[in-house]
Amino acid sequence: MTKTNVKFAKSVAGVLALAVVSLQYSAFAQTPSSIISVQPAGETNIGNLIGTKVYNDSGELLGDVNYLLINSSGQITTAIVGVGGFLGVGEKNVGFPFTALTPKPAAAGERQMKLSASKAELEAAPKFEWRETPMAVQVEESLRSAADKVKATAKSLGEKASDAMKKN
Repeated sequence: MTKTNVKFAKSVAGVLALAVVSLQYSAFAQTPSSIISVQPAGETNIGNLIGTKVYNDSGELLGDVNYLLINSSGQITTAIVGVGGFLGVGEKNVGFPFTALTPKPAAAGERQMKLSASKAELEAAPKFEWRETPMAVQVEESLRSAADKVKATAKSLGEKASDAMKKN
């Protein structure tokens, strides 16, 4: 097959693929039977709940909401709260039924949740295990691993420099 024939074949394949995708899209792009144009009263954007501070009954800060999981019916079932650590370092995720969190009155524009648990209970709780690791967690783990490698390399280079200085 000549280069021209290969280019032509690739062009035809590309056009056919585009046509198939366009047909599939048009099948799904139909207008739903009812459109909601305004946020219904009493409904909250779950994205706004991420980062919400979680306190216990004594008013102690336990952590913050890192993730929310939904079931196949679209209901929030699980809240993953980051506990312990400092500025995210050393933090572990602990899962709770979403219903265990209750809204707590807070200053205007601020969201807070209450969880009936102590810091000691959360420290003793097992780390939440993912079935499908979110991309954010994968990136965080990769960055943590890279940072650990940089620290180890810096330490090694520091020791080598110290040894070299002692020899001179």
